[in-house]
Amino acid sequence: MWMVPKFEDKMLMKRYLRIAFILIIGSICLGIVIINFLPNIWFQRHLNKNWNVSEAESPGEPSSIQADRLCLIFALDGVSYDVMEELHAEGYVQGFYAPGRLVSTFPSLTRPAFSRMLIGGKPFGYERLYFDFEENRLKGFNLVKKLFLSETKPLDYHPKLHFLGFPGYIAYVFPDKFTRTAIGSFKKRVIAFKGTEFIAYMGISDAIAHVEGRQAQKDFLKKISLLLDETRNELGILLDVVVFSDHGSNYVRNQWVDIAPVLVEGGFRDVAKLEAPNDFVLPRNGFVSVAALYTHQENASTIATLLADIAGVDFSVYRSGQSIMVNGSAGVARINRRGQRYQYTSMQGD
Repeated sequence: MWMVPKFEDKMLMKRYLRIAFILIIGSICLGIVIINFLPNIWFQRHLNKNWNVSEAESPGEPSSIQADRLCLIFALDGVSYDVMEELHAEGYVQGFYAPGRLVSTFPSLTRPAFSRMLIGGKPFGYERLYFDFEENRLKGFNLVKKLFLSETKPLDYHPKLHFLGFPGYIAYVFPDKFTRTAIGSFKKRVIAFKGTEFIAYMGISDAIAHVEGRQAQKDFLKKISLLLDETRNELGILLDVVVFSDHGSNYVRNQWVDIAPVLVEGGFRDVAKLEAPNDFVLPRNGFVSVAALYTHQENASTIATLLADIAGVDFSVYRSGQSIMVNGSAGVARINRRGQRYQYTSMQGD
């Protein structure tokens, strides 16, 4: 039974109100500190880490002799060709050749693209959370695993980086919040660097594109242009810069497409590992425009047909023998490869 005090004494009531007011103001102030300062403190430590495995694990002290020329490999995330073309025409990113188009991986996700570009291989999965056919289980990381489990993080392109300008999931909540911290730390790291090749990744550009749109990303890239100019001027040695992105962006706000219920209604089971013939595994990565679905090979055609009728699914791609099948609401096509030549055949519609 709860006892509610009677505030017959006005002084006592004022005292309770004063305490409540102080607690409310204190909670607001604590929230401001948590939102504005603690993430940046963590991000600053993250930015100061040398992710490059070959240099971090090399024996001996790094040379104190500054090289006379530095090659900066500067990777952006989610920046479209036409945006860079506009910036170049407006007088930004000067001192560079005109932007050129780059063919990315399919699907054009960050991990497959940068892994291919920087290490010449492929990651264990399309995203942080993926399905391992050999072990028949989900592996990698989602937010819960990252916070509470100590499982070793799989290697992808990160071990090639000297600078990782991306705070992780929180970037998609406060994308512009970390811009100043990342830019300031980047310039310090490059100027202090003693080697001949510095590989940097600035992933905030993708978060800004998703959350704030095209113009906000363009404004961010203007800051990057000025950053590269300042770095070149302050470095004191010759600086060669290569700027590129893993994929572009259509600058359309993502919407959730729940495909699992449709497949379950079609007679399939949504599971964590493949056991029965009608099982499928669907890692929930969330904030991407591609979903990787894992099942037995004989289910591929039926599942592709079911997916084609789901609003928000443009098309699905699966392997059939030596061919790749493309199945969408507008039709079905087959892609064959012979050497470096490809053949596209419309099977139904287009």
